[in-house]
Formats: sequence, structure tokens, C-alpha cells
Amino acid sequence: MPTLGNIRAYWLGCVRRFAQATALHIRSMLTSPGGVLTLASYQHNYGYTTKQATRTSSLAVGLQQLGAFVACFAIWPLTHRLGRKKALLICSATFCVGAIIQTVNTHSLPAFYVSRVIAGVGLGGSSVVLPMFNGEVMPKEMRGQVGSFFQWFYTFGIFTSYWVDYGVAQDISKTDSRQWQIPIGLQLVPAALLGLGMFTLTESVRWLTVRGRHEEAWESLKWIRADDGEATRAEMEEIRYGIEMEVRATEGFRLKEMLERDNFRRACTAVAVFTAQQSTGATAFAYFGPQYFKLLAGSKGNSNLLLTAIFGAIKVVACGIFVLFLADRVGHRGQEAAAAAARGKDDGRRGDGLRHCNRGPHLPLRHRVQLLLGPAAVAVRGGAVSVAHARARHRARRRVAVAL
Repeated sequence: MPTLGNIRAYWLGCVRRFAQATALHIRSMLTSPGGVLTLASYQHNYGYTTKQATRTSSLAVGLQQLGAFVACFAIWPLTHRLGRKKALLICSATFCVGAIIQTVNTHSLPAFYVSRVIAGVGLGGSSVVLPMFNGEVMPKEMRGQVGSFFQWFYTFGIFTSYWVDYGVAQDISKTDSRQWQIPIGLQLVPAALLGLGMFTLTESVRWLTVRGRHEEAWESLKWIRADDGEATRAEMEEIRYGIEMEVRATEGFRLKEMLERDNFRRACTAVAVFTAQQSTGATAFAYFGPQYFKLLAGSKGNSNLLLTAIFGAIKVVACGIFVLFLADRVGHRGQEAAAAAARGKDDGRRGDGLRHCNRGPHLPLRHRVQLLLGPAAVAVRGGAVSVAHARARHRARRRVAVAL
């Protein structure tokens, strides 16, 4: 594929993956137990106490997930009818509406909760369409690496939110509404990038082919590959043939066919991969990082937020190195097993250190080192396990697609 084709492929991946992953974690982390909802300025403006902060945070996160969950199902008929590009524009606009309501100082928690649902709808819809769009237009030889960009940008979102939380807590007065409006308003940046970036991209080749718009599909593929030679023509024919085979294979499909042995195994594999990934505790540690570091640094000042921000920086670097230089050079099953085993060892070391935290200033040096180095090791090794799971999720989606 020509150099221009590679550039366009990476641009396609970056527009979609950066916007989704960064928006996802900026939104999630800013409303984590150590984020915006615990800032004194936010509590003052919305009229709840520190004792009520946990309930408020739980509702904010849970309602966002509710909106995302509903959107994951509702987006299917929409993207099938309108296409991937228009569906993503709608998701981006919906997300921005929710983010704007959250940023405005309404002094009303119900209004904030409603805005979380609205933004969650946009987020959930894009979470379904973006991987679909990526798989339908990305060259086969680049699909794995560019797909892994999602995990890298995911960690970048964590990194951004940590440093924003630390910056506003450190430099803006606790009585100033800007202390929480700035970080919440930053949600609009990646969301706007996603919407604006869609205007620079073409529609999915596969979707256009399915709809019988073959000339538009060919023009879209030519633009993405920056080539109209024999290789591109052969790829176009392969796409058309594959769609014809899918239509024949799924003709008269009934839901009970999912219970057949091969189909059921593929579906279970997808569920198992996602469940195992969440069970590693990586997401929980990201959410509760400030609380964890408070055990080490104490509650005085913002030292715990600074340590959490440093942890986020280490994770970005580690994940980036793994995505760019190691992911395609090591077998996926082996790297998943090795990274998961290393992660388990780190969790055990941290657990041993946490057992002694109640000793306060008398905590032995050995356990302080365990508490400090444990997250760093998790960040470095987490780069491997995160990308490995991202690859596994991609393979699982393809298995389910074959089953359907």
C-alpha cells in the first residue's frame, strides 16, 4: 500500500480511537471517587456533603453506564440504516450536549444526572460503531496494531484526567467554580475531535457494499488506500464476495442457532475474554488510585493526586512501547498469560503491603517500598496485559461476527 495510504489508515485509526478512548476515560476518571465530584467547589455548588459524595459519585457513574448500555442496543438499527459515519456524528453531538449541561453550573444534581445519561448514550453508541468502523475500513496488515491504539489512548485518557485533577486541586481556589468546570468541560475536546474528524473520512466500504452502493464503495476504498491498482481492485472483489457469502450463510438465521456448539463456543469466548479483562482489577485500580496513594502519602495536601498522576504517565509510556515495538513480535496467547501472571504477582505484593497500612508512621520501609513500587510495576506490566486483552477482544468480536 502506498505511503499516503498508510498515513490515511493511521489517521482513520487515530481520529476514531483517540477521540473515543480519551473521552471515555476523561469522563470516567473525572467522576471517580478521587476526581471532580470530591472537589470542595463542586460540593459547595451542588449542595451535598462529604458524607454524600460516595452516593453522588456512584449515581453519576452508574447513570452514565445505564445510558451507554441502552445505546449499545439502540445504535444497531441506526447505524444499519444511516451508516457508520452519520451514526458517529449523532453520537458525537449527543455526547457534546450532555457534556455542555454538565459544565454549566446549574446547581442541580438532577440536571447533572440527566446530563450523565445523555452523554452516556453518545458514549455507548460510539463504543459500538467505532470498532465496527475500524474493522471495516482498516487494511488487514494494520488492523491489529491500529486496533491496539485504543488501549494506548485509553491510558492517555487516564493520564490526562489524573493531571487535570491534580492541577485544578493545586492551583485553583476551593471556592472557585472553575475548579470543577475546567476538567468537566475538557470532555468536549475529544468529543468535538471525533465529530469534526468524521468530516475528513469516507463512509465504510462494507456498509456501502451491503447497501448496494458499489460505485461509492469503490471510491471510498480508493481514497482510503490511496491507490486504484490491481491490489485494491482485488480487495474490493474480496469484500463483495465476502458479503455475498455472509448473506447466504445468514439467510433464514434463527436465534436458537447461537446455541449450536461452534457458535455457542465463540460467544462464550467473547464473554470470557471481557470478563477476565475486567476481573484483573485494572479498571478498579485506575478509579481508586487516589485513595490507594493516600494510604502511602497521607491526606495532607495533594500528594496522593501527584503520585496518581505519575502512575498514569508511567502507564502511557509502558503501553506505548508495547503497542509500537512488542505487540506484533510476540504471540498473543503467550503475552496474555505472561502479563496476567506478572499482574497477579504484583497484586499479591501490594496486598501484603496494604495489610500493614494501619500501622501509620510505623509502617516498615519494606512495605512502603511495596506500596510505592507495586503500582509502577502494574503500570509497566499493565501495558502488556492491556494490549493483549485489546487484541483478544478484537479476535472475540470477529468470532461472534462469524457466528452471526
